Amino acid sequence: MPTLIFVHGACVRDADWWWSGMVDPLIHRGITTAAVALPSCGETGAELGDLHDDVAACRAAIAKADGPVVLLGHSYGGVIITEAGADDRVAGLLYVTSVMPDAGQSQADLIGSEPAPWLDTGETARSASTWPSFASSSSRTATSRRPRRPWPG
Repeated sequence: MPTLIFVHGACVRDADWWWSGMVDPLIHRGITTAAVALPSCGETGAELGDLHDDVAACRAAIAKADGPVVLLGHSYGGVIITEAGADDRVAGLLYVTSVMPDAGQSQADLIGSEPAPWLDTGETARSASTWPSFASSSSRTATSRRPRRPWPG
């Protein structure tokens, strides 16, 4: 059975907590899980990363898994799994209320590059120039796609 790797969206600051409600039900069904801590969300250190760092974190989780994996992306996590999913060990991609880019598309191409209106972008928030680059278009995003098999079982 593949390992299910969870990749959360941009506004989450604790990957393990975010997915914790799913772990026990899946373990009881024999499914091993892992959650990716995203550098762009401040989960891996004081310095914020960008999309490329997030994809690298996802690829590291793929490498740590025993055997094949299925990547599950929520929201911005869909951009990450699209890029990281171009790996022979990835058996499938699951997009849950997620951004699902085509080759060469970024999240900004699909939903715009401004922060969401419910986020505090005033004087007390970081300036827009310090927002992670997941909101900017890049030729390095979603560079490869291959057909995916459905979840086994």
